[in-house]
Parts: sequence; structure tokens; C-alpha cells
Amino acid sequence: MGNFIMLISAIIMIPMIFYFLFNETKFKKNIAIGVTIPSSEHENKEVVALLNSFKSIIIFLAIFFTITIFGILVIDSAYLILYFMIWILLLIIIPYIFYYKYNIKLKSIKIKNGWKFNKKDIIIRDIKSIQDYNYLSMYVFLPAIILPFIFLFLDKDFMIGYLTFGVLSFIYALSYKYLYRNKAEMVNDNTKLTFVLTQIRKYNWAKIWVINAYANILLAFSTYLFTKNINVGILIFILTIIVILISCVIIEFKVRQMQEILTRGIADNFYIDEDDYWIGGLFYYNKNDSKLIVNNRVGINSSINMAKPAGKIISFITLIIILSMPIIGIETAIDSKSPIEINVTKNELTVNRYHDSYNLKLKDIEKIKLIKDIDNEKMSKIVGYGDDNVYSGTFRDSKEGEVEVCLDPNVGPHILVQTKDKKKYIFASRDKNKNKEIFTRLNFKINRASCK
Repeated sequence: MGNFIMLISAIIMIPMIFYFLFNETKFKKNIAIGVTIPSSEHENKEVVALLNSFKSIIIFLAIFFTITIFGILVIDSAYLILYFMIWILLLIIIPYIFYYKYNIKLKSIKIKNGWKFNKKDIIIRDIKSIQDYNYLSMYVFLPAIILPFIFLFLDKDFMIGYLTFGVLSFIYALSYKYLYRNKAEMVNDNTKLTFVLTQIRKYNWAKIWVINAYANILLAFSTYLFTKNINVGILIFILTIIVILISCVIIEFKVRQMQEILTRGIADNFYIDEDDYWIGGLFYYNKNDSKLIVNNRVGINSSINMAKPAGKIISFITLIIILSMPIIGIETAIDSKSPIEINVTKNELTVNRYHDSYNLKLKDIEKIKLIKDIDNEKMSKIVGYGDDNVYSGTFRDSKEGEVEVCLDPNVGPHILVQTKDKKKYIFASRDKNKNKEIFTRLNFKINRASCK
């Protein structure tokens, strides 16, 4: 199941990332691959050849990553997350290495031909375009903040989930208000064009955050359904995530399309050129800018000013998180393959596996039972870890209800233990003969204790 979810996620990510990169070759506000080129030179042979070369690489990489992701269908589940994390890391890094490389090449063509517009120290603002837009009231987000909390009264098991969705809606409201830099979208000295571009960006910026906030209500509802009908709950959850992603992508590219159409063929007598502040067309670095958050020049996203101390810290933390992704995969591989040690001492039944440890007093055990096989289809995880090689944590079994488990689902028989306080446990090592031996010894000790 996990590999199919990862495959679907990857199939969604691939066209998003590569279509975005492909779209970077189209001039919007005179910018392609992060480089500002005067409109009269958009059809220059060198420029067109370089952009076509970049397109070819993007198509090749899209095919490469599409083929390699299908490896998750055949790989051992223990290494599934490691494979997927390495794949994502390469998906993030490799295409943007080429983006950076072609950005530098296009800048070289620009400088060689004298297209660099030397106005970098001039600060230009169009106050009218900024002031004519009324921000949405924060009350618009209020239902999206409150409604997820209602599920707290209906279901206590997933309290953290409902709290998370409500808090996220509140964060989205703050993001809408404070992660947007109130700056006019200037391309040249055409005030009407600046006004239209600014209004388009601000309107769609609001749509993004409102959609994400209200989607949390559906996510909270799907979480509530997990306890009623897990399949329906998962389906609604996945569909909601897909709708969010598709909506954001559509809005982003709709804005890009409008920016492309509205700025096509504009006059070259004066145009905004901020290339010197964008390293590789990707990273904003401007010591003279007092703002930490800046608007991306194309689309509706925002970036961090890496010249600011806070910008450096945020960028460093982000880099560490991205580069450490394979560590998660290594951790899960070790977790999945680690041995399960079960022993019966004079007074205790002990079970140890990697980070997990169980110690049950023999005097507290009410009864035990040997289970030949676990029905994987009827075991659902509540909290813990589970793959084809190990189940560990709190699970829900269709017959036994909520149980604590630590076992290899492929190696039976399994030992069901019920304590006097009615808690249930299912244990098994990775050695079927040892499982039988442990059950025999445990059964003997419990029966002997009950006879005394």
C-alpha cells in the first residue's frame, strides 16, 4: 500500500516540477530562466537556441525520473523509504543544477550583447498600484480555524490531528497577511500595466491561502472517518490533498500565463532589471533591501532575502532538512530489519526491538493464545510503524480490537497476551521455532503459577 501511495505522490510531483521548469523558458515580465532580456531580443538566435537546449534537458530528466520511480514497486519494503527519499533529493537537486547552469549561460549572452540595464541602485515604487487593493478580512479564515476543533468533541483518539488542522488554518491566515511583500509588480514605466499585474498577483495570493485553509475542514473530516471507515477516510484525505495541489498549481500557472500575455512585446526604453540580486535566478540576496520576505519576480510565490541574518539561518536549516532526508530512510531500514528478541525470565515476559521494549510481569498475565497467522488486511495502524517486515506500536485488529504489537507479519505463529487489566499484546520473533518455544515456556509458567 505504501509503495503505491509513494508512486501516486511521485506521479503528481514529476509533471508539477518539470512543467514549472519548462514554463521558465517562456518570457514573463521579460524574464526567462531567471534572466531579464529586453523584449526586442526574445527571438534572438542565441537566446532561442539556449532555451530550446534547456527544454531538451528538462524533457530528458522528466523521462528519467518517471522511469526510476517505478523501482519502488519491486524494492524490499524495508528500503522503500530510503529509495524514495534519495529519489526526491535527486529530483530537487539535479534539475535545479541545470537551471542554475543555464541561468549563468543566459546571463553571459545578455552581458556579451550589452543588454544589461544599469539601473540597479534605483528604487522604484508605484504607490497607486499598492494602495488600490483591499486585503481580505481575517474573519474570512475564521470558519476554517474553528470547524476542525468541533471534531475534538466527537473523537478523542485523533485529538492532535484536529488541533493541527485548526492551527494550520490560523497559520495560513497569518501567512496570507504577512508573507506577502506589498510591492508593485513593475516591469517598465507603464503605470496601467503595473496596476493590473499587481492586482492579479494579490487576488490570486488570497485565493491560495483561502483554499488551503478551508481544505483543513475536509482533512479533519477525513481523519474523523478513519475510526468509522478507514478506506473512505483515506480516500477523502488523499483526494483533498490532490485537490489542494492541483488548485495551487492551476492558480500559479494561470498567473504566469497572464504575466506572459500582458508583458509580451513591451517597450524597451525602460525596464526593470533585478538579475544582480537573484543568484542563479533562484536565491534572492540584496543587502540594501530591509525586507526578509520578497515576492518572486514571476508567479505568486515568495522568497527569503538571504542577505539578512534570519534569511541565512532559514536557508541553512532548509538545506540541512533537505540533505538529511535519506537519513530518515536509513532509520526506517534499520527499524524494519532489526531483530525482535523475546524472552521469558522467572518473573517477566520481555520483548525488545530497536527502540521498542515491553516488560510484562507474569503475575499480571491473565491468558495467552497462539495465533497461527496474522490477517494483514484486518490489521490497521493507529500509532507506530508498519511495513512488510514489521508491525510495531498500537494497531487495531478486527477480532481482538486495539492491541500493542511487536512482530514480523511474515513469521508465525504469533503470541497473543492479555493482561488482567484487559490490555492485549501480540508478540513474535523472526524465528517461528522460537515463537513456539516461548509460548510453551510462557504457558507452563502461567499454568504453574495459577495452580499455586
